[in-house]
Amino acid sequence: MKQLSRFVRHAISAALLALPLFLTIPASALPTQTEPAADILPFVNAYLEALAAGRYDEAIEMTDFRGMANYLISRRLAELRAANPDITPEDEEKLTASFREKEVSMERLKTVAREMIEELKPQGMTWEIKQILRPDPKRNAYVVNYQIDKPGEQPRPATLGIEKIGPQWYVEPHLAEQLASANAPKPIPPPPSVVEFGNFFWNDWKNGDLEKAHNRLTDALKQRIPLLAFLENGQKLMTDLGMLDSWKLIFCGSVGADRMAVSYELTFTKGLGKSNIALLQTEQGWMIEGFQLQRVSPGAAPARPKVGPYK
Repeated sequence: MKQLSRFVRHAISAALLALPLFLTIPASALPTQTEPAADILPFVNAYLEALAAGRYDEAIEMTDFRGMANYLISRRLAELRAANPDITPEDEEKLTASFREKEVSMERLKTVAREMIEELKPQGMTWEIKQILRPDPKRNAYVVNYQIDKPGEQPRPATLGIEKIGPQWYVEPHLAEQLASANAPKPIPPPPSVVEFGNFFWNDWKNGDLEKAHNRLTDALKQRIPLLAFLENGQKLMTDLGMLDSWKLIFCGSVGADRMAVSYELTFTKGLGKSNIALLQTEQGWMIEGFQLQRVSPGAAPARPKVGPYK
């Protein structure tokens, strides 16, 4: 039960407000950008307005937790079948009933959702909707990519899944997580050029040369994170954590012929940090097209890059 409990918390925290960098939904995995139905934007904006105003109960009531429960149970049963091929339909029926009564009851899911929202601290945010995708033309469901802005913080990309059930739209916390997980990069041994690039980048940080580190960002990312904002956030982080002492590459995954996703554990003189980076192979070598660095703390939600025109 404890394993399912952790799974429930991870799934909700990953999908209610923000997805980790490595749960990026690549454009190749979805249809082209979709012109949304007229009533999508009012619903999405109403949901985000409720979060920004601290009306978390209102936002929770706009969420389909029955669909979430079904998704969590199906994934957990799949794990159990893989670990125990001899499990019987009767066993599955008993486990499903137990899960529904305890771990994924509606009350339980709503409680966990509120805890996760409070940890993400959306109150006071503003947002800009960037992209709306329809993964399955046979299903009235959409993935909405948007950007969160809060005073004193770097803009943070986020993803929201929504579906129309009958006449009403609902937030579907599992939809974006389900799609992204299916397309997450597969771990590979880090190519020497990626290791070298990472060492150059983190040496810039260690030496306090943040302007040089900023030059390793793509032009598109520099537009989203100008040099001044990069310097201010870097200095704020180093004020809290101290100078960078060492780094360790803990994940490398391929997301296409010219893209990599990498993750680092960072040791500062006064604390620990973690960074998720999306790399793009260019004529000049590797460049950073998605970047997120933060103090290691419970409930932290990594960010991920995305694009699009909707406002």
